[in-house]
Amino acid sequence: MNRKSLDAYYTPAWLAEEVVHQLPADTHGSVLDPTAGEGSLLAAAASRFGTNVRPLAIDVDPVAARRLARRYPEWVVSNADFLDTRSRQASRAWRNAQQDLAAVLLNPPFSFRGNGGHVEEFGNFRGRVSPALHFLLHALRTLSPRHGFIAILPNGALDADRAQPLWQEIGLQYEVERVRSPSTSSFPGARVATSIVRIVRAESPRLPSSNLSPRQHAVLTGDLDACRCLEVVRGRVPVHSVNNANREPTAPFLHTTGLRGFDLASAQFAPVRLADDAPLVCIPRVGAYQPPLTLHIGKVVLSDCVIGVRPRDPSVVAALAQWLSANAQSLRTLYRGTGAQYVTLAALAGFLSAAGWHPHIVAAGTESGSCCCHRSSTECRTAVG
Repeated sequence: MNRKSLDAYYTPAWLAEEVVHQLPADTHGSVLDPTAGEGSLLAAAASRFGTNVRPLAIDVDPVAARRLARRYPEWVVSNADFLDTRSRQASRAWRNAQQDLAAVLLNPPFSFRGNGGHVEEFGNFRGRVSPALHFLLHALRTLSPRHGFIAILPNGALDADRAQPLWQEIGLQYEVERVRSPSTSSFPGARVATSIVRIVRAESPRLPSSNLSPRQHAVLTGDLDACRCLEVVRGRVPVHSVNNANREPTAPFLHTTGLRGFDLASAQFAPVRLADDAPLVCIPRVGAYQPPLTLHIGKVVLSDCVIGVRPRDPSVVAALAQWLSANAQSLRTLYRGTGAQYVTLAALAGFLSAAGWHPHIVAAGTESGSCCCHRSSTECRTAVG
C-alpha cells in the first residue's frame, strides 16, 4: 500500500487543533478517529484534554497502525477496515467506542479514483455518494458520541446538488454546522477545498412533511383520529440455524447486519413457516440501536436479534419509520446491558404507548390480529387515506 492508493493526505497539526477546538472544554471519555493515519487529530485531542480523554485509533493501513501503536503506546490502536462490518467489529478500538464515546474525529478519503461512488441509504435518501460521505454515513449509523462528529469534508460533498437530498435527511436527525473553510493548500501534496463540519444529534425531532402525505403527518401530530395500532414482533430464528439448502419453501432472512442495508440478492433464506408479513419497520433487539429499516417484500424471517414493528394500517408505515428516526436519541436510552446491549419488548411497547401509539406484542410467525380501535383493515386504511 502507498499513501496515494489510500488517498492518505494526513491532517496537519494546526488543522487538527482547529478540529479539536470545536469540542466542549469539559470533554471526557473516549475519542475515536476511524481513519487515524498519522494520528494528528487524536494527538490534538490528547494535548487539549490530557488524561480526560482516551484516544481510539483505527486505520486500514497496517504500516500506519503499527507506527501509531509504537508512538502512542497509551492509545488503543487497531488495524481494521472501518467500512467492513466484520473487520470493524473485530477491532479493539471499535469495541471500546461502544461505551462512553465522547466524540468522533474524522478526516475521510476524498477522491473517487475512477469509480462512480457508493450507493447508500439514509432515511428516505438512496443514491450514490462520494467516498467522504460514504465514510461519514457509516459513522452516523453505527456510533453515538455525546458531543457528535467533527469532520473535515470536501466542499463538493457539502455543496453538490446531488448531495442536497442526503443532507436534508441528515438534518432531520442532526444539527449540522459548517464551522470554517481552511485554505485549499492546507494538505501538503494536494489542493482541495474543504470545510470543518460539526454534526451533533438534534435535541428536538424534525418531521419532514414533504416525505409524508398530509394525512400521514396528521397521524404523527395527533390531528387525525386514525388507527395507531402497532404489532411488536420479536424475531425467533438464531442466525446460526439458518440453512440455505433447506428444500422447503423459504423467505428472506433478516439479521441485525442487514439493518444497515438489506440486499435481497445476497440475503440468506429460512423456512417460510417462520416468516412474518411485511410491511415491517425493523430495529435491533440486541446490539447498539440503528436507524429503522422498512421492508415491503411480502414475507421475511426475523432473526432473534431483530424486532419488527407492523402497523395495522399499512398506509402509515412511512409515518412510523419517520417517527422512530426522529426519536432515535430517546430510543437509544432503552437499550441496556453490561455486555451486549438489548431492548425488551415491554420497554419498547411502553415507549410507543407513551407517544400515543397502541402497541400489541404478538408472537413471531403469526397472522395479524384485530386492532384496539375496533376497525377492520379496510376501515383503518380509509381513516388514514
